[in-house]
Amino acid sequence: MAKVMKKRIFCGAVCEQIVYCAPEGAGQDYDSEKVWRSRFKDDAEREKFKTEIAQRRHYRKFQANFSAGDIFATLTFDDDNEVTDFDEARAIRAKWRRLIRKKYPEAVFFIYMGRGRSTHRIHFHMVSHGIPKDWIEKNWSYGRCVRAVVLRRNCRYDGADRGQDYQGLANYLFNHWTKEQGGQRYFATRNARKPEEERATEVHVRHTYSAQRPPRPPKGYRLTVAEGNQYGFLYGTAAGKGRLTEPGKCVTFCDKGGKNGEAVCGRRGKMPALLLGRYEQDLLRGVPGAAMGASGLAERRRAEKI
Repeated sequence: MAKVMKKRIFCGAVCEQIVYCAPEGAGQDYDSEKVWRSRFKDDAEREKFKTEIAQRRHYRKFQANFSAGDIFATLTFDDDNEVTDFDEARAIRAKWRRLIRKKYPEAVFFIYMGRGRSTHRIHFHMVSHGIPKDWIEKNWSYGRCVRAVVLRRNCRYDGADRGQDYQGLANYLFNHWTKEQGGQRYFATRNARKPEEERATEVHVRHTYSAQRPPRPPKGYRLTVAEGNQYGFLYGTAAGKGRLTEPGKCVTFCDKGGKNGEAVCGRRGKMPALLLGRYEQDLLRGVPGAAMGASGLAERRRAEKI
């Protein structure tokens, strides 16, 4: 008899719960002589399934690294620096990447390449954490930074408030890739975080989970969307403030002035014991805004005077 399994994946301020059925005998040794029935009708359907999996993995990684206050920028090329193929664009992307790493070595950023729908000219999209907006607009020397906006704290899709759930933006950027580009779909820095994935557990419920009756979200989260696919997977997304950082864990942050520093969480992971920065409203990676209090700011001021 098939088992109903549930797995939770925490990606920044979003928790994704996946419900699926594991067939009897799952996890046992693979029998090479047994004839297995494919779930796909043809190669095109298999490729579509792989693309959907890659898109969802990208969405989780995007959520794990970016939140409200980070920058989404569109970088274009002027007539003097226009590129005609993606090999040239890839070389310029490497130069731009090195410039950022030299100035902000702790920054996290993703870069996407694509063509305009009407102009068909190559351009870049970049989502970044730890890089000031003014610096991006000033130092992009290959053309114009036509848009550099701050990610919102409350996103609305189809009239519903989904909080810091940036699935629409993540999917839009993911679909910029075409076969003409070749290679990977996007560039991500090596210090990018990975989503926190829990081990799948068997659930025993009186009713069957569905998009109309999804699993209950964890404490501190609210359900924003529930959807299923043709392969029997149910995805439930819940938005919240994110998980607290573990006590004693050192996390890096970047304040509004672009200065990098560190914070060490105290007991229960609720209060940073030390903050190093120039502004009182520092952006801490992995620590919610409520974690900043008077004692942490006092410790920072004392450290700056030394």
